[in-house]
Amino acid sequence: SRRCAPGALRHGQFTSFALLPPGGGSVSAARASLRCIERILLFSEGRPLRRTWIEHPYGEEEITLLEEEVLPAMQHCLQRVDAIDAALQEEQDARIAIAQLQELQEAERLIAQVEADQPHRAPRR
Repeated sequence: SRRCAPGALRHGQFTSFALLPPGGGSVSAARASLRCIERILLFSEGRPLRRTWIEHPYGEEEITLLEEEVLPAMQHCLQRVDAIDAALQEEQDARIAIAQLQELQEAERLIAQVEADQPHRAPRR
């Protein structure tokens, strides 16, 4: 299983990015980032979060902004992606069902045509 970068939780350090599952794409990156940030905040226990690319660590104010603004925005984004995916899946399922119904109707039509073309036989006794 892929998790936050190994040093992300040690020493209250907030590293730059989460590891991604192979072939995951941008939505997987967003989900992994969200989980990583949530985990970092959970284990920070109110301690400042060091940033690797700036001198000033995230203090209480910045952590509050992450919790109250960034995480909900990321969650909302991912919920919207899930809704879009569900709508696309529903549309795909409907197209498949229509195609299967059309195939069944065509098969029934062909069977009826073959039966109509067959000479009628008297039943055996």
